[in-house]
Amino acid sequence: MTPGFLTRLTVALAFGTMLFACGAEEKHEVSLSVSGHVVFREKSADPGDPLFIAVLDRSPAETGASITDALVTVQVVDAETRFFSVDLSGKKLSPGDRVFLVVFMDKGYKGGIPSPEEGDLVGFYLDTKSLSPALILEGGGNTGIEIRLDREVFAYEASVGGTVTGQDQGTVTVFAYAGDIRTLDIGGIDSSAILGYTQTSKSAGPAEYRLPILPYGKNVPIPNVTLIAWLDRNGNDRPDAGDRLGFYRSGGGFPALLTVDSGHLPGCDIPLSLDIPEPSGYTLSMEGTVDVPGDLEPLDRSLFVLVVRASDTLDLKALMTGDLSSVAHFTRLDEGQRDFSFDLSKSGLAPGDRVMVLALYDRQFTAGFPRMDDGDLIGYFQDRSAMAV
Repeated sequence: MTPGFLTRLTVALAFGTMLFACGAEEKHEVSLSVSGHVVFREKSADPGDPLFIAVLDRSPAETGASITDALVTVQVVDAETRFFSVDLSGKKLSPGDRVFLVVFMDKGYKGGIPSPEEGDLVGFYLDTKSLSPALILEGGGNTGIEIRLDREVFAYEASVGGTVTGQDQGTVTVFAYAGDIRTLDIGGIDSSAILGYTQTSKSAGPAEYRLPILPYGKNVPIPNVTLIAWLDRNGNDRPDAGDRLGFYRSGGGFPALLTVDSGHLPGCDIPLSLDIPEPSGYTLSMEGTVDVPGDLEPLDRSLFVLVVRASDTLDLKALMTGDLSSVAHFTRLDEGQRDFSFDLSKSGLAPGDRVMVLALYDRQFTAGFPRMDDGDLIGYFQDRSAMAV
């Protein structure tokens, strides 16, 4: 048993500056299948339109808008139960192979081999632990798969590119993400808001990348996009302790947002500057309240609480213009929320560590990570008995 620690704080806020299959002769006698069900986004699909599941041997990021060249098989999904079961025996596949699953509603289907087109709806399998779209086949049945039909198909070609820097070596996965960011835990991001992904092998030097933006889910121009790089140091296909993270930062500081449009956007360099910490082994949490002056009510969704590893001096400007390496945890509060409570067990902090607890009202916040600018409001927890922060 490890001791549990709970800290209760009040932070004062103050002013501060197939049917169809591609013909393949049976080569392996191993029984293989995939099965599961499709989840519809609310009011997103007409049950009268035909629904299909396609199994691909390459990622949709490689195939682009067309899936035909990578097609292993495509099959109708039962319209009533939304259940699918696809037999992959005799498709030149073996246990351990990677496949990619795409569900789509073909609104203009008129026969032949179906394929998603502009105006259709699509959804992708994504391993929520590894954030990978690849399904590693196991012998026999691969069951219990859930795929959300939650993206509209658009007609554009877009990509971003640049260099991943840092001295670490290994496989780097780069994501373009246009969803909500509430904490530093990338395992909690919304898979439906991932716009594209690519992998590259990195040596001790810089590694170039080119990231296709999938024409699914959002139409261009797409604002408020965060670029995230994850280096899998231990090679276990999971973002966990010891791995490295990086974010696109325009001119340094906290991660920056960009807008994706048709064509290629170069120069999006990403430094690998943040370690995913090793959990301390303690059950550690923090809760408290942000004390907001009455004349500032009501605050909107731009209020953050940050837990920062303490230094001998309190240099808030340096904190916000530097990278995230000194931030052990942050969370964005819901609109109108003042109380906070969060788990710090995976933060790398342990009982006895010194931290600063800050509140930030980011007036110019739109999406992504907080940034401190002139006119924002800040506050910090003060231990009055020790006259320390």
